[in-house]
Amino acid sequence: MQDRQRKKDPRGEPKWNPISRLNNIALAVDSQVDALFDMYEHLDELRDTPFMLDDALIDRATQLYREILDDAWVYEEQFRRWSREKLTRWQKIEIERLRGQMTIYRKVCHEALKLASELKKGTIDRVFQLSDDGKAMLVVMKKTALLN
Repeated sequence: MQDRQRKKDPRGEPKWNPISRLNNIALAVDSQVDALFDMYEHLDELRDTPFMLDDALIDRATQLYREILDDAWVYEEQFRRWSREKLTRWQKIEIERLRGQMTIYRKVCHEALKLASELKKGTIDRVFQLSDDGKAMLVVMKKTALLN
């Protein structure tokens, strides 16, 4: 999210945490990354059967990943602020680890957005828009894929 957009955020300025909350923030980031992977895996399981989804579900997933991605800057700014403080060796190492987690966080979000875009091309809404010949071809292709 760009600075001018941040100022418009109805939630206002984030509450910045003291370094004493590092363990809590680390737990939150690690949990978020795990949840992002889980959400991605659920979408990925439907890669071969996107017709099991509708546009509304894909739109909601896309919106959710975009919101999560837009909020990544809060963690990154927190780590930047902490890095300017006098830190123990362990705190420095942990902050660097968390920065790595944020790289993963962003990558999973981008991959999920890309996957959602792919899945949307084959949702049930899209299948219903096909001609009868197109629907028949899709059925034949799916049956052939199941036999291989």
